[in-house]
Amino acid sequence: MCFRVVPVELHFTTVTPSTWKAFKKKSPIIFIHGLLDSGNSWNRVKNKICQDTGRKGYIITLRNHGRSTWSEEITTEHFIADLENFMADQNISRAVMVAHSIGAKPAMQLALRKEVPGEDSKPKPMAFTLPIYKDIDGTFKWDVNLKPIIRNLETIEVFDYELEEKQIYLGETLFISAEYSKLQVIDEKEVILKHFPNAEVFTAKGVFHCYHTEKATEFMEKNNIFY
Repeated sequence: MCFRVVPVELHFTTVTPSTWKAFKKKSPIIFIHGLLDSGNSWNRVKNKICQDTGRKGYIITLRNHGRSTWSEEITTEHFIADLENFMADQNISRAVMVAHSIGAKPAMQLALRKEVPGEDSKPKPMAFTLPIYKDIDGTFKWDVNLKPIIRNLETIEVFDYELEEKQIYLGETLFISAEYSKLQVIDEKEVILKHFPNAEVFTAKGVFHCYHTEKATEFMEKNNIFY
């Protein structure tokens, strides 16, 4: 069954390092959070990564999360369309993608499709933090559009694409697997290297879910060599 995917506007913030003007030709970094999370999950690492690399950073919020547009539609194809639309709106033709968990799915698909060139795609294992805020009446509320997420959860979580043999991304790519996560990226190393032949598949020791928050300094050191 065919359906038309309509992109929505994504809320985003930016980081502009003091070194940016000297390296203005460098592609920016797009940080993409995981499911039931927000761009705030990158707060411990985004400024230093951008400063150390001289790259401008865009921290986006996925649809049905936070201040981005809420919609009854939510699939990986919608995430991809939203990301493509965002890059077009911001005149970004190339980017380094730093993506966590579900956010890595659109990043990888864009790299493999080569319609919107990328430099890197860095998927991480899933982490769950509660996107909750306190309303003016003192009650706590979800900062996500929970109903369509729950309804489409199985589709969102599963990487259900039939990748063609010719779908190959030759850029340097880093895949990080948390040692104690139930989602073991390292188990998919053979498939990863088939489509990302210049990838490094790395296991973060002592990490349960979220490398960039559990061991922020180590995460930055590991990632910065790829910029």
